[in-house]
Amino acid sequence: MTTPEWQKSSFSGGGEGNNCIELAPAPGNRTRLRESDTPADELTLDTDRLTHLLDAVKDGRAPELVDVTFSPDGELVHLDATVTTTRAKWNAFVRGVRAGEFDQFVGGTPAERELGRSYSTGKGDGAVRFEVEGLDVECRADRTALLTYRLTVARPELAPERWEFTLHWDDKSFADVLTSSDPEPERLRQLVHLVRSLMDEWWATKGHNRRSAKMGRRLS
Repeated sequence: MTTPEWQKSSFSGGGEGNNCIELAPAPGNRTRLRESDTPADELTLDTDRLTHLLDAVKDGRAPELVDVTFSPDGELVHLDATVTTTRAKWNAFVRGVRAGEFDQFVGGTPAERELGRSYSTGKGDGAVRFEVEGLDVECRADRTALLTYRLTVARPELAPERWEFTLHWDDKSFADVLTSSDPEPERLRQLVHLVRSLMDEWWATKGHNRRSAKMGRRLS
């Protein structure tokens, strides 16, 4: 049986001591998470739950697919009532997540990871939250791409809706950005901005625009 290779945040400090939250690959495209002080207590996360957790940490919001709670004095952090760590170790993990140190566990290119992050648009009663549950990117031989999102769309005082949104991406100038392991940062920001603008437009016009209506399929 192969021993998993555990990875901790570089912000956890040097040495091999029990001082960190650690991640390691698991069979079935899953990831194991533990606190090294109590290595017998593990969470096993599939790609969707891990992606959601990392995205929430990067965005500074509470994750919904992994229950993260703090003790009354704020000194302990509990993950799914299975893994318990200290606030200092959690903060080190957060810094590592925001530095991209665990991105390899969710796979995909940098563009796929950035495009797969949840985001909000608008303010007040017009606010819309696009919670990305999954993203499939099909890069084609003609340098176009097909982006298929699975989303939960949340609005104030309304029940969340689950949708599949499909975007045929025909701008071939971004083909290298989609596939590169190290895309130029400004081009990556442009791509994310354009895709999100098209998603916003779809959501705002799907009720009266035939072309927009064909881009989405309500799941629930």
